Amino acid sequence: MDDVIIVLFVGITEESVFRGWLLNATLDRWDRWRALIENSLLFLAIHFPKWIVSGEFLYAFTSFGFAEVIALSLLFGWSFLRTRNLLLPIALHMFYDLVVMMFV
Repeated sequence: MDDVIIVLFVGITEESVFRGWLLNATLDRWDRWRALIENSLLFLAIHFPKWIVSGEFLYAFTSFGFAEVIALSLLFGWSFLRTRNLLLPIALHMFYDLVVMMFV
């Protein structure tokens, strides 16, 4: 049941906050690419506490796991900017979480 909750709600909440609110807020001040990069770095930063608590923080950087988070955030942000709709980044995020849950 925990996996179902993660797949369904993490994508909705993270995309609502990072793309729906923060990316939109930074687009007023910066050009699209700077806003997208800043948003991706903030998205990376919210994963730090989870990695620290689970003892995976150093591994996330030595194995370049952090690059995966940045790349996904850029993809989610780019899809939002292209469509101006949160449904696509939410669906992409949910799909990614589902694939990870199935294979990990």
